[in-house]
Amino acid sequence: LSGEETALDGNYKLWWRASPASDGENRTMSFSLRARGNGWVGLGLASSPTGKMSNADVFIGYVSTDGTAHVGDYWSKGAGTPELDTALGGTDDLMQKSAIQAGGYTTVNFTRYMKPRGEGAANPTSVFDREIPATGSVDLILAYHDTSDESLDYH
Repeated sequence: LSGEETALDGNYKLWWRASPASDGENRTMSFSLRARGNGWVGLGLASSPTGKMSNADVFIGYVSTDGTAHVGDYWSKGAGTPELDTALGGTDDLMQKSAIQAGGYTTVNFTRYMKPRGEGAANPTSVFDREIPATGSVDLILAYHDTSDESLDYH
């Protein structure tokens, strides 16, 4: 399960690849997002085919002016600014996170489990994480800002 998609007038490119997890029970999905400019790059797993931000699992990365990479696991309650999962009582479920700026592009990379993992075996899912099904389709939200690193206001 892998692929790529170019969108937003060719200014945004997404790559993904699924692989088995080391525990053998849950597959992981690795993502690479690249957008033109030196701002933030985001990807969301929408809750419905409309692609609306309400109840979307969102991943955003950027490189701050001091060169520090930031990649976060967010939840969107609606059309406003998404909030970090950890600020809402959830967990940051992203692994192998990185962000770089080079050649006029920002590239963000991360891996996450396809099936969310919650606190303990009795609660295998998290309210702030959407499952990525192994078959079928997923409705995505693609977004970027070509100059702003940290402002995630409506775009």
